[in-house]
Amino acid sequence: MNDEDLARELAHLHADTTAGIKAATPDDMNGPIVLANGMWANLWHGVWRVTADRDGAETIGRFVAPTLDECRHWAGAELRDSKH
Repeated sequence: MNDEDLARELAHLHADTTAGIKAATPDDMNGPIVLANGMWANLWHGVWRVTADRDGAETIGRFVAPTLDECRHWAGAELRDSKH
């Protein structure tokens, strides 16, 4: 492989990666995704689970929902209702 072949291959990989990132939605990710009020969302057995720790190791989730948007709404409401 020469330098031109390598440059062509890297350009192709970059284009594929860029297209994949632009086409991705938040539901394509599995977490951890930071939410409001110090909460984190992780995809766990097909559902989104909100925990206070980044790795989702908390044994009881604070909130569970089928979509990430529902987790975001819940965390936002918790933040709005908190005394902070």
